[in-house]
Amino acid sequence: MNNTSIIYLLLLFFCGLLGIITIIVVSLKPKMFWATLILAVILGAGPMINGYGLIDEYLVGCIIVGFLLVLSIRPVCQIYVSRKTRFSKIHFEIFFLFMCYMIFQSLRGLIVLDDLRMMRFIIFFAMLGILSYILFKGFFPVPSPSRIISLVLFSSLIYFTSYLGYGIYTELIRGINRFAVQGQEWTGSTVAMFPLFCVVPAVYFMLVKKSEQFHKNTWIAWAVVVVAVATSFYYDSRISWIVITGFLVLSIKDLGLFKSLKIFIIFAVFLFTLSLWTLPGQNFIEKMNDFYKALFTAGAGLQSSDISRKLEILASFRLIIDNPQTLLFGTGFYTERYKLVPYFIEVVSQHGTTTNIAGIIRPASFSSFLVGTGLVGIFFLFLCFLMTAYEIIAHTKCSGIKGRKIVLFSLATVFISMFISINLDLALFYFCIMPSGLLVQMSRYETSIV
Repeated sequence: MNNTSIIYLLLLFFCGLLGIITIIVVSLKPKMFWATLILAVILGAGPMINGYGLIDEYLVGCIIVGFLLVLSIRPVCQIYVSRKTRFSKIHFEIFFLFMCYMIFQSLRGLIVLDDLRMMRFIIFFAMLGILSYILFKGFFPVPSPSRIISLVLFSSLIYFTSYLGYGIYTELIRGINRFAVQGQEWTGSTVAMFPLFCVVPAVYFMLVKKSEQFHKNTWIAWAVVVVAVATSFYYDSRISWIVITGFLVLSIKDLGLFKSLKIFIIFAVFLFTLSLWTLPGQNFIEKMNDFYKALFTAGAGLQSSDISRKLEILASFRLIIDNPQTLLFGTGFYTERYKLVPYFIEVVSQHGTTTNIAGIIRPASFSSFLVGTGLVGIFFLFLCFLMTAYEIIAHTKCSGIKGRKIVLFSLATVFISMFISINLDLALFYFCIMPSGLLVQMSRYETSIV
């Protein structure tokens, strides 16, 4: 038995044990529901089992099982008071319809592909619909925003430390390049760094606020900053560099010169270390030039992987405009791997690019969702983002609004990440845009301060 098989067996055993613990905790300690949920969606965002990112889905399923056990023990489950508005009700209805639509598209995908593995997505979107109902209805007490922020920071610290440590272990102990295991043992760097987009508001609130309660836990925020920056450089995640830079620019006035300077120094130290380590044979100026070229061309899409994404999107538009039905409803969730092939070959040949295509492609960006669900799916998805943005603004307009721009920036990075690497099977992605979800709850922090 090789090392990879051993790792998978250990991961399966650990996940099974963790799932049992999750069910027990939620069913016996309902007040731990939110803490368990945050830990599950963040810690399960990256690890994969033989190429399948099932851990977060499995843990969310265990949480829902725990909820059903609570209902079986207490036929009339206590409804906790939550801040519901007419608009949040509309947000819930739209998100729930979105999940129903995704279940329908997954059923289409199962029929078209004749692949029972598509049951995974049917169950996944059903669980997300149930989860949104649980959160909106207030079956469990919502922790204070400060508690949620602490949970996000704690979970992210464990996650980024594990991600960084696993890469170092893979290279130094197993002798395998850290990028070689992506897509099999851990997701690609863009999806794997997704918790960074959610942790930004938590770091901001923890560092800006000067209350005694937050002062005791400030070290967690600084630890997250150090480990997240180190991880983003170690895995060459350009979108993470942009997110960190954007956060620094937006928050420099609120953080103050001293704290901003500390973050800049952390960023610069890892930049310098990475440049010396990964770019041998160049002088320092050349290394810095290569780094900033990579950073500032991220949005322009000048690297080969970016060109491939652009060609995939162009091929996607050609496919969906073939007929009105495809334009509206797509070809079925996950069917783009096959349906897009002839259009992609045509676009590639017209642009004078060569690539090896063996009857299947795996679009890594927004194009896969566009083809699979059509304009109706795009409409639901965009509407959920708009609803979330409105709720964030509504929760901050009556109080100190310094944090509003940071939470909206975080939501924007979640949106932009779809165009770089697809993350639509990531529970944390939906947890950010569902009613009463993670970003909405963190945006309530300033309004909760008396």
